[in-house]
Amino acid sequence: MYPRQERHLRTNPDAYLPTTLFCTGFTDYPLDILNEPPTSSGIAKCRYDFRQPDARNFFSTTMVQKGIVEDPYVDGLFIDNGQSVPCDEEEQYSSLTKPQRRILQRRTLDTYVDSFRRLIDGGKCPILSTTNRYSSVIHPLVPWENDCPDKEERTIKAFADAGLPFARNMEFWMWNLGDTCAAQLENAKKEVMTMGFRLLFILRIFGRGMGVWMGVLVG
Repeated sequence: MYPRQERHLRTNPDAYLPTTLFCTGFTDYPLDILNEPPTSSGIAKCRYDFRQPDARNFFSTTMVQKGIVEDPYVDGLFIDNGQSVPCDEEEQYSSLTKPQRRILQRRTLDTYVDSFRRLIDGGKCPILSTTNRYSSVIHPLVPWENDCPDKEERTIKAFADAGLPFARNMEFWMWNLGDTCAAQLENAKKEVMTMGFRLLFILRIFGRGMGVWMGVLVG
């Protein structure tokens, strides 16, 4: 957790969702890895509530603009699990109803569009990782966080309308065969056809008695 984040979490708690599950790993992560194990920060919350203007403004202007765009040593931003909270039907990350999750998803997307514009204008690379999929792809891409109120079409259209290119990471690519793998391939094909994405696959190959081998394919 960066000092700016810690200060904001302490002084603006209403900008964060109340659910604290899995937050300790973020809020107590040491700023100096030599100081592990760290002392507890005493902070419980960790997830932005982008329905709140303060959360959107802090993320775009402080974390992205000041923390990344204005830092010459940072090349880009990777947003991991970028839509997992609004897409979480199991209520692990929030207790929001689906209509409330839809509002959160849309305000989150607004924040990403603003942030990605800042990154691109500053010569940085934005990468969005999400479990979301096209509405015509029936089977989930992963077995969790797949109840997205708005499907991927809305995300793609928002960036396209804003004229913003970005890189798209697919969570757990081909980690499971069968219907899950087929759905990922179908979704990736639609992304290529609609957005012209170039696909970078990083595959983990588990060979008998050989450990893990890594392979990279560009399509």
